Amino acid sequence: MLTPLYTKEFKCIGSECEDSCCIGWNITIDKNTFKNYKKVINKEFKSKLEKYIKRNRHSINQYDYARIKLLDNARCPFLNNEKLCEIFIKIGEHSLSKTCTTYPRIYNKVDNILEKSLTLSCPVAARLILLNKELMEFEEVGSSENLGVIQKEINTIDELGHKNNYFWDLRIFTIDLLQNRDYSIEDRLIILGMFSSELAQNGNAMEAINKFKYRIKNHTYEDVFSEMTSKWNIKLNMIKMIIDAKMNNVIDSEFLDFYNKSIEALQYKKDNNMYEAYTLCYEKYYKKFNLSSGYIIENFLVNYVFQNMFPSGDKNIFDEYIMMIIYYSIIKVYMVGLCGYYKKEFSKEIAIKFIQKFSKCVLHDNTYANWIFDAIKENSIDTMAHMIIFIKY
Repeated sequence: MLTPLYTKEFKCIGSECEDSCCIGWNITIDKNTFKNYKKVINKEFKSKLEKYIKRNRHSINQYDYARIKLLDNARCPFLNNEKLCEIFIKIGEHSLSKTCTTYPRIYNKVDNILEKSLTLSCPVAARLILLNKELMEFEEVGSSENLGVIQKEINTIDELGHKNNYFWDLRIFTIDLLQNRDYSIEDRLIILGMFSSELAQNGNAMEAINKFKYRIKNHTYEDVFSEMTSKWNIKLNMIKMIIDAKMNNVIDSEFLDFYNKSIEALQYKKDNNMYEAYTLCYEKYYKKFNLSSGYIIENFLVNYVFQNMFPSGDKNIFDEYIMMIIYYSIIKVYMVGLCGYYKKEFSKEIAIKFIQKFSKCVLHDNTYANWIFDAIKENSIDTMAHMIIFIKY
């Protein structure tokens, strides 16, 4: 099994956790677990199981065979007042669904080799992953884990002519680039974009990798970076539209609090002042924080690339890159606003808490991700020139 080193240190803290993985999102029940609930002897508890666990008639696999009907406050009905699971307490750990036993672990497969990572929506995982000042490292380990759902699976051997045929070369190049601290995060992302754009057009993976490795090593792009300017009003208008579309459906009070603090500092509802406020917050507070804590965003990006098996999806490599940049840009706009709100009181702990909440409320929402991608395409801002605008400043 291939996994980042941080997974060895992870341990769930249960009811001591400041957040809860049993609040705020849909909880799926796999087929075997659902069948086992039908055999529960305790009549009173079985009645509660039948009341709140319903067959999913739109199921696409055995893992979303049924769903838990959440309470009005989006809380799992089996979460008690001590933030402990009644299913675990009353009928045992073996009775938990695959979803509940797996989280926050994410499992993928490449050529039948298992991969494991942790999602940043878990506070403990977020601290482990993001606060590491060293480069994220990976190792191969033996595993006897009781596996959960395999999120993604690809075959790099039998797909001649497909980009997955070069998956490992592309993945290693991408992670090496994102961890190259000779360049700023912004410049690393721009280089990755130029690489992705060229590869999407020409398709010769090894030629592109070798060419870009040479140019990166020889700092060929430094003159290009110095000539780039950012029309950040375009960026803010688009990011504002994307953020607003999500906030209409957010019920997480802490994420809403981050939103309100950020838009207050950015004078979000005063279009003419927003650009000036953004510049002030960026120059006076964010730049200093980013210089000292840039590894936080680096770790976010490397974990994203590994966990999402970038680039291996149905989209071409540049479209996959676009989605990563949009998420990065949303985080950055929020962070600039939060830096402006908290001023000198802004800290790594606040940054970690925000990214954890962002991951829970945004990155787990596939419907929202599809909407973002469609909006980018419909507004014709899916070019490298536009991505530079989203990245810089």
